[in-house]
Amino acid sequence: MGRVSRPAQADPPSGPPTDDAWRTLTLQIDMVRHAETKAVAALASSGVLGGLLYTLVSQAKLVGAGFVVIATAAAVAIVTAGTAAGVALRPRLYRRHTPPNLLFYASIVHRFGHDADAFGSDFTALLADRPRMVKAVAAQILGNANVAARKYRAVDVAILALLAALALLGSTALAAIAGW
Repeated sequence: MGRVSRPAQADPPSGPPTDDAWRTLTLQIDMVRHAETKAVAALASSGVLGGLLYTLVSQAKLVGAGFVVIATAAAVAIVTAGTAAGVALRPRLYRRHTPPNLLFYASIVHRFGHDADAFGSDFTALLADRPRMVKAVAAQILGNANVAARKYRAVDVAILALLAALALLGSTALAAIAGW
């Protein structure tokens, strides 16, 4: 077995270290937005499927136990999807045990309220201290990554529930036609 040679070390980035940190933070913010866009689509889809189920149930003439069971399961799946999408969209405004960060809106408001002068002074000092600034941006990247992960977990539940609801809605229509 031969040795694998390591690639040559790349030169460090030429710009200030905060440029890469800010780009990474922007990527994390985009991931949060992407998850929220999916959550909005899931919430809207839940409403559409709920309306279709309501129409199907209200217009069914002869229904049997099978129809009731399948329609109930479809309703549960639709409500689950809508709830999970809502969880993904819900802002979490309570504070965890995290150190104050001059880049996080809730931390800024909690610490400074409406005192623009005090915030401006502390923020200017942060901007002048590159290592401290990179640490602040890194903390915000980590915070946003956790938010995106939480939102994607909820969106995953919503989408899976929507797929189940779609199948159950079709089964409900078949049960209505068959008179189960």
